Amino acid sequence: MKKILIGASLLSVVVLASCGVSKKTLNMDNATGTQSILIKQGKTYDIKVTENPSTGYSWYPQLSDNCAAKIEKSDYKQNKAPKDMVGVAGVRTITLKGEKEGTCRLTLNQSRGNQGEVINTKDVIIKVVK
Repeated sequence: MKKILIGASLLSVVVLASCGVSKKTLNMDNATGTQSILIKQGKTYDIKVTENPSTGYSWYPQLSDNCAAKIEKSDYKQNKAPKDMVGVAGVRTITLKGEKEGTCRLTLNQSRGNQGEVINTKDVIIKVVK
């Protein structure tokens, strides 16, 4: 009976470990050149980059035409700071979801407003597989 319970417990751990609990993430802060990621169809991948909107500049994600992935969301979260402190940076998280097999490009443009002059660009090649 003990062997059955131990076996069942180990099986539960293996099943939970294979459920994809860990989140795929790429931090673009120190990235140089074009980065590449692989997303399974139907799965998500987070791209993170530091942002400080108090400077007037934000990161704006743009996918190439007919992209194999879609932007599920783009959220900004300010880092923890003392009460009433202003000008604190935070992190922009762009969540991509693999939609169909293929390859495309995500471009992050840092500018004042989505149509403003771009002062910095970061690129990610996305490959979506089954």
